[in-house]
Amino acid sequence: MKSKNLKITGMALSMVPFFVAGWFFTGWLSDQTTASGPRAELIVVNPPKELDRVAQDMGFWITNREAGPRLQQVSLSLRAPKGVSEQRAIDLLRQKFPTLVLEDGTIAR
Repeated sequence: MKSKNLKITGMALSMVPFFVAGWFFTGWLSDQTTASGPRAELIVVNPPKELDRVAQDMGFWITNREAGPRLQQVSLSLRAPKGVSEQRAIDLLRQKFPTLVLEDGTIAR
């Protein structure tokens, strides 16, 4: 009787780490960007000088910086923080910089 209980207990204890590891792994996967959809990406035309620092402090990622066809024109691509919708990202940036010209890739705003 004792040996049967020991075998069952030993098997259960040997499987626990695999269940715990699987639980952590699936939790990690569910937090990935691909699971929640792509992040919003905005293009800022002629950004203020301090936009880089302020946007990064707000959690935005700067993905690209380009000089336009005219020498004074610059565009900056920003990726919104995870879980922030496109409209919310625009609202956040406009709170700090009300005069920004933003483009979401389809419509100039």
